[in-house]
Amino acid sequence: FLCIYSDYAENEEFGQFDIGVVWSQIEERLNEFLIPFAAVFPGDFLCFDYEDFADPTVVLWIHDQSGEGNPVTMP
Repeated sequence: FLCIYSDYAENEEFGQFDIGVVWSQIEERLNEFLIPFAAVFPGDFLCFDYEDFADPTVVLWIHDQSGEGNPVTMP
């Protein structure tokens, strides 16, 4: 699961799993509805999909098929 570190730069082992770090690395390939919350092998992420804000779903974001502004997800 992704986490929030007050100083992710000083925690080399787990700092890469800080939600802000992850977001900055993949934000161009997401859309305004996807929020990553867990890393999955090999670089994919579980995301909350808030397209239906009242009833968000969990989707798998597939990194190697997603392009800038064009995320590929599966339920």
